[in-house]
Amino acid sequence: MAARITRIAPMYWILTSLMLVIVWAVPSLKDTDFTVMQIVTSYLFIPYEVKEQGNAYPVLYVGWTLTYEMFFYAVFALSVCFPERRMRLALPAFFAVLSLLSLTRPTPFIFRFLTDPLLLEFVFGCLFAWAYLSGYRMSRPASAALVVAGILGFIILTPGSSMEHRTVFAGIPAALLVSGMIFWESADGWVEGSLLPKIGDASYSLYLLQTLTIPAFARLLAGVDKLRILPGDIACLLLVAATVMVSVLVYRVLERTMDVKLREWRRNFRDIHIPAGTSEEMVARPVQRDRGL
Repeated sequence: MAARITRIAPMYWILTSLMLVIVWAVPSLKDTDFTVMQIVTSYLFIPYEVKEQGNAYPVLYVGWTLTYEMFFYAVFALSVCFPERRMRLALPAFFAVLSLLSLTRPTPFIFRFLTDPLLLEFVFGCLFAWAYLSGYRMSRPASAALVVAGILGFIILTPGSSMEHRTVFAGIPAALLVSGMIFWESADGWVEGSLLPKIGDASYSLYLLQTLTIPAFARLLAGVDKLRILPGDIACLLLVAATVMVSVLVYRVLERTMDVKLREWRRNFRDIHIPAGTSEEMVARPVQRDRGL
């Protein structure tokens, strides 16, 4: 839990604070005022209902998924107290049952939040991860077919802004796309020095910064192109490219530096507080590269 919190929280807290400063300095950028409770729950990853919209929107809008993320981490933390083999079935079953409870259409917000069908998307991730860790692999053509199927799924199903039925419209295509990409990577599908893994490293910064960069670049572009000569599709590509470049820069300058320092602090803290007589096997921790989330 310490590893996850120190990995996720600092960047989120920094950008949440930046959002509050921006809104305070330029009130016209926000339609409604942030309440004290909304600000506090944003920092603590607690779901908070915005009454006029009926959804959990923290100060930094995209942070609503991090609230689910922390819920998943808490459940996983509890699961390590039990035999792993049992948990392989119990964890997906737990989230699947929770999502099915949404059919009862619960009224209290916290129950609506914890029984949202999007939990099934997490189950997709669990099942795929266990298949991958068990050694299952696919050829590059098969991996490419999964990627194409995922892209076609997004095009054909056309997910909207509504959360309704998003597990079908977005969850299944996303599962196909992500699994296809990872199987492609495991089949040596990436050329050495490829740009995509570098962007993947910065994916957490990209995820958080888009809330700030896309509106900012859109205003800048609108000011430059006052006659609206630039086609909309080209404008969207420019917004994405600019956001990616800023995110990679922020990752290299801030996020990665901060993450290295926090990992070192955790390691030193653990070494100081290890009880006398603890075996080396119990102290050992797997070292693994952490891309993005």
